[in-house]
Amino acid sequence: MAVDRFPVEATHIMMFARSVADDNQIYHDENYAKGTEVGHIIAPPTFAQSTHPAKVQDRIADRPQPK
Repeated sequence: MAVDRFPVEATHIMMFARSVADDNQIYHDENYAKGTEVGHIIAPPTFAQSTHPAKVQDRIADRPQPK
């Protein structure tokens, strides 16, 4: 299991999980998450990739520039 941490508000995790239609309780139900191996709410695996600053910068750089 990875040990690196990237603190994120639980509301952001819940909104992201909803936006990708993932209803796994570990993404929004604190009581359920406490009973899992990790013991707390976690983000979906794609969350970190979607918020990575370099990825966002790449998307901005790839946009067509106005003439």
